[in-house]
Amino acid sequence: VTLFADAGKIGARRGDLTLSGMKTDVGLSVSFMTIDATALRLDIGTGGGEGTRLFFSVGPIFQR
Repeated sequence: VTLFADAGKIGARRGDLTLSGMKTDVGLSVSFMTIDATALRLDIGTGGGEGTRLFFSVGPIFQR
């Protein structure tokens, strides 16, 4: 289980990239692992003005 936080912004010019007005998000990741690979991974993130996002991925042991 991993908790994460992120902050950033984009801009058309270098002067637009200041620390004020950054968007932030937080999330949680749950991974199910074998000895040498991640079998399943579920990430949930929210914030940044984009709502809640859910990401699901499977590792190479299910892609054979």
